Amino acid sequence: MDKIISIVSERTGVPVSDILSAKRAQDINEARRIFIYLSYMSGCSMASISKYLHGMTRQNISRHVRILGWEMEHYRYIGVKVKGIKDAVV
Repeated sequence: MDKIISIVSERTGVPVSDILSAKRAQDINEARRIFIYLSYMSGCSMASISKYLHGMTRQNISRHVRILGWEMEHYRYIGVKVKGIKDAVV
């Protein structure tokens, strides 16, 4: 997950410390959501993502995955952004 969060941070311009924090600014939340989504899609368990994010609940992680999936279907720019980050991770 270290590689994923580093690339998400680099591509979104949001510091890793902010992604890991409880801050709720839109840009930080979007970067956190992308990190959660890519971590989950790469096979990380919700429990391990929760631990990495210092105790975010599994319900919140699941919600972030669902929301980003919906956003990617309805907002093309989000899908393109996530795909670009995903390609950099792989």
